[in-house]
Formats: sequence, C-alpha cells, structure tokens
Amino acid sequence: MQDMKTVRIVNNKVQPRGDLEMTLNSNGTFREGPAFISGPDKIVQDVVRGLLTQIGTMLLAPNFGTSLPSLLGARNLEGVASDITSQIQYMLGYLAQFNINEPTDEQIATLVRLAAKDNLGTIELVLDLSLVSGQSVGVTI
Repeated sequence: MQDMKTVRIVNNKVQPRGDLEMTLNSNGTFREGPAFISGPDKIVQDVVRGLLTQIGTMLLAPNFGTSLPSLLGARNLEGVASDITSQIQYMLGYLAQFNINEPTDEQIATLVRLAAKDNLGTIELVLDLSLVSGQSVGVTI
C-alpha cells in the first residue's frame, strides 16, 4: 500500500492532532480499550477508507470502494483525471446515502474543491469538503 497522509482542516484552520499508538493484545483487541472516533474525524476516515478500498473486495458491501487504488499509481495524471473525478464523485455520493442518519458533522454536503497533482511519479489528491453542519474538512491522499 502506498504512503498516505491525512490532514484535518476545520473551518480553514489545521487542527493539531496527537499521535495515537495503541498496542494490540493477542486476541486482537486494544490494550487501551476500543477506540471510537466521531465528528469530522469520522467522515475523514470514511472518505479515505472508501477511496482506497478496491471496489468489489468487501463481501457484505460489494459496491463500497473505488478503482482509485490502481489509478493513484498511474504515471500520467492527464490520462486518468476524468476517471479519478468520477470515482471520487461516486464514493462521496455513496457516503452521503450511507451516512444520512449520522450526526450533521459526519455528513458530506458538497465537494468544494478537488485538486490532483503529479508528485514524483505518483498522484496526490486534495479534497475540500463542506459538511452538513457547516464545517469544512480537508483530506490529502
């Protein structure tokens, strides 16, 4: 899997984030107990997971995911730009329907900006999203 970084931006301000290190027990649970996230962090996780999951690989949700994992390794951004755009729109629409009953800070209202650039032979994506709550969230993959 490629290196990934996510950045949380709320209302045009980068939010400081502490590192979270939790060791797994032998039975697969965390020593600190379960880790739950909510709000804008949850929607960032949903977006990143959806975009980087190869569509068709989840048995119980075969329509979840995109073909982005194969497109992000492309060497020519111009050749795959429209495919990237359509895959992102598909996943944001999927999440909008799936998260309709979640709190408003976990629902995507609109895609405000999408930027993609070649970064040393790989493609870097930047998404700015507005949430139903009125907050703004930025994601960089």
